[in-house]
Amino acid sequence: MEKLFQQTLFGIDTTPCPRPFAETLADKTFIHYPNPIKGNKPINIGHCYSVVCALPDQIDTEKVPWAVPLSGERVPSKHKGVNQGNQQLKKIWQSSLFSDKLSVLVADSDYSQKDVIGEQVKHEDVVTITRVRSDRVFYRQFIRDPNQAKTSGHPRWYGDKFDLKDDQTWTEPDEVHHVPFTTKKGRQLTVTISGWKQMLMRGTKNYKMNNHPFTLLQIVVRDQERNSIWKPMWLIVIGSRRDELSLVDCYQCYRQRYDMEHLFRFGKQRLLMTSYLTPDVHHEENWLKLTLLSYVTQIPHFKM
Repeated sequence: MEKLFQQTLFGIDTTPCPRPFAETLADKTFIHYPNPIKGNKPINIGHCYSVVCALPDQIDTEKVPWAVPLSGERVPSKHKGVNQGNQQLKKIWQSSLFSDKLSVLVADSDYSQKDVIGEQVKHEDVVTITRVRSDRVFYRQFIRDPNQAKTSGHPRWYGDKFDLKDDQTWTEPDEVHHVPFTTKKGRQLTVTISGWKQMLMRGTKNYKMNNHPFTLLQIVVRDQERNSIWKPMWLIVIGSRRDELSLVDCYQCYRQRYDMEHLFRFGKQRLLMTSYLTPDVHHEENWLKLTLLSYVTQIPHFKM
């Protein structure tokens, strides 16, 4: 599958830095950290870092999962990772390098919250693609019949309910694509991408989400016997320029989000990203930024 459009692709995620035995290290908090012992909760004590990357076209990188880190900041204990990410993204969007150019941001379900999406839709040239949990509830945008007489009271914004966990509330998709592909092991699979346009989510006092319709995508992967391989994945595509991307484009963009995992794995295993045992939090922050710079030097030359 080759890309059919020109854009700059960005990814954002957080990575933990466990420091449970650093007694004098400032601003430690509970962080999410995978635990290999069955039954134990996936938590630890330390810091969390928010990282924003540019994701080069895989054609230019010969399908090697390189990610170019642009910003890495520690998340203060009183803040959430998504709030720190908002501040980082704001600085990037204000850069003249990306003005008047379509920018696509891909992120996991943590970034599907209103306080994240509500900030990103303020930028006209940014399209955000995030995964959403399968228990979310959305709504069709209500379209008033032009022949219907206007009534007094508050105008209606939301139409029929669309509950992701209740297929009885689903309507027929506006668009469906079937994309065949072959895994590295030679297995033949088919990706079915269904899209519902002009969807809405409930807003808040600070974020009027009724003014920002989005496209809802369902991704289902099936084998040659038409059996579903994994649970369906749901994505939302929001932004004023979202219609410039096809459903296949959106799916391909989101798949590249996993290139950031190579950055975190390589950085921790080879560049000692989280191994610097300093009692000074500022030294730790500088060390992480140094490892991100070191990672960039490992990337072969390619066109962005």
